[in-house]
Amino acid sequence: MRFQGGILLKLNMIKAYDRVKYGFFFKEKTMFKMGFVRSFVDLVLRCISSVSCSVCLNGKMGERFKPTRGFECLLSLMRLASREGLIKGVRVCCRGPIITHLLFVDDCILFRDATVRGAQNLKVILHEYEICTGQYINFEKSIIFCISNVKDQKKE
Repeated sequence: MRFQGGILLKLNMIKAYDRVKYGFFFKEKTMFKMGFVRSFVDLVLRCISSVSCSVCLNGKMGERFKPTRGFECLLSLMRLASREGLIKGVRVCCRGPIITHLLFVDDCILFRDATVRGAQNLKVILHEYEICTGQYINFEKSIIFCISNVKDQKKE
């Protein structure tokens, strides 16, 4: 089977401090400058650094977990869409594994087949990810690379 080409999408995530600059408030120095006493500052810092949750289902408490805003949700959405045939990854070589994504601490690289349907499905998945997590993708700073054999009309 001949390789049909694909796209590599390097997502640029909009950090929380890009949207709202609340982070500065929770720094010790800032709170002291605002006149808060040591005991209050310590209490606030403990509250925001030691948050954990538990879900009660049918009267039974589940295990505690720490909430995150990472790529776990995106990873789950990508796996589901791939299993259902909504999106396809790319092979680096003829007999190599199909690669759909590479996730790093705050970077995400997605590999897709170069089809209109695949691009539309990926757009829906990324929108769902934004809604579910509150994280946003800066599409103006994100980069798309075409991987060999992608015709000019598909690049558009």
